[in-house]
Amino acid sequence: MLPINQDDEIKLLNIAHESVNFGLRFGEPLKVDTQKYSTTLQTYCGTFTTLRCDGELRGCCGSIEAILPLISSVTYSAYKSAFQDSRFPPLQSS
Repeated sequence: MLPINQDDEIKLLNIAHESVNFGLRFGEPLKVDTQKYSTTLQTYCGTFTTLRCDGELRGCCGSIEAILPLISSVTYSAYKSAFQDSRFPPLQSS
């Protein structure tokens, strides 16, 4: 497992939220400049992002393959969880 400090955990959670919000506005995942983040968040790593609404599963997508830096992988898996999980309709703003 990749050791992640609390600061990086917060950044990952925030970037997942930002990607979903960006997806609501622009219909695509947020793209990030990986160089602005710690070396840990630049490490290539697979990710899964789970979305919950009122405690209930609302989406979960990702990849076990390390094809993107962790920070980028989270933006894509968060977007896919919100808009491309075939078990749920795409998320919409209320």
